[in-house]
Amino acid sequence: MRILSSAASIAALADPIRRFLPEAQFEFLTPADIADRGGDFEVALLSRDIAGTSASDVLSESLVEFYAAMRASQTLRWVQLYSAGADRAVYRELYHQGVTITTAAGTTATEVAHSAIAGMLALARRFPLLMQAQRDRRWASLHREGLPQGLAGSHALVVGFGPIGKAICGLLEAFGVKVSCARRTVGAPDGADFEFLTYDGINAVVPRMDWIFIACPLTPLTRKLVGKQVLGNMKPSAAIINVARGGVIDQDALIERLLEGRLGGAFLDVFEVEPLPADSPLWSMPNVMVTPHSASHTLENAGRVRELFVQNLGRFMLSLPMENEIRLS
Repeated sequence: MRILSSAASIAALADPIRRFLPEAQFEFLTPADIADRGGDFEVALLSRDIAGTSASDVLSESLVEFYAAMRASQTLRWVQLYSAGADRAVYRELYHQGVTITTAAGTTATEVAHSAIAGMLALARRFPLLMQAQRDRRWASLHREGLPQGLAGSHALVVGFGPIGKAICGLLEAFGVKVSCARRTVGAPDGADFEFLTYDGINAVVPRMDWIFIACPLTPLTRKLVGKQVLGNMKPSAAIINVARGGVIDQDALIERLLEGRLGGAFLDVFEVEPLPADSPLWSMPNVMVTPHSASHTLENAGRVRELFVQNLGRFMLSLPMENEIRLS
């Protein structure tokens, strides 16, 4: 069996795979090997180092080469992604050609949830204002600037109840925040004791929410799910936190609402166009925090993805269902 990945991933994977699957025979290839001599392969591990500094609308050269190699292989059967999302066109294209696509959903849920909660804490405690005051060497007393509402007793809506949404819900409860959750399907999962609603019920509940967390995948159902109507029904003091995909929010409507002073703030890690253009007003808004799609980034993540890949490889060899297989219409 031939496996395509980066040189760094191959170096880290060779021994674990041989220990886990001692009887199996593997040949490892890099994109450079494919470029030099061509050839097909059955499995591809798309690791973070291949993506490099790619954004949704700007791809690194190494990622373009990897996509080209996957498209060209006549024997490709399975692709393991480093990301939790699988909304790029190439994945849909391969999926409809019969290739199994597995994501790394869950490997970064804790870190993304931490980033989301950090955004909430920063906005709740007025950190953007206080950090600007520090740069200005100005003593900005909150008694003069406006006292913030405490978190305990506030109400948050978490949109999405996958691994990231679940982690956010658990952390919110630890801060004494009342939690509601919107998900695609009807009903509450076993063990969950907070309010659940479907996506089409969001508009009815946002008027009572202090925080909106976006933690759902980008699909035809969720594209611009948070649009003008939802944003218009939010409290003027409410804030929105997006650690999912920029396309879930109508970004122009969000900017309009913020510019009019009819929204308390936003913590945004993802955008409709990435990198976020330099002329976007989001960069300079005093109550908006912008981060470069980095909510999941940690030193440990690459190792977790490799562990998932080795486990899935064993299941793939036995023709068993793998973790995080995507299903597309």
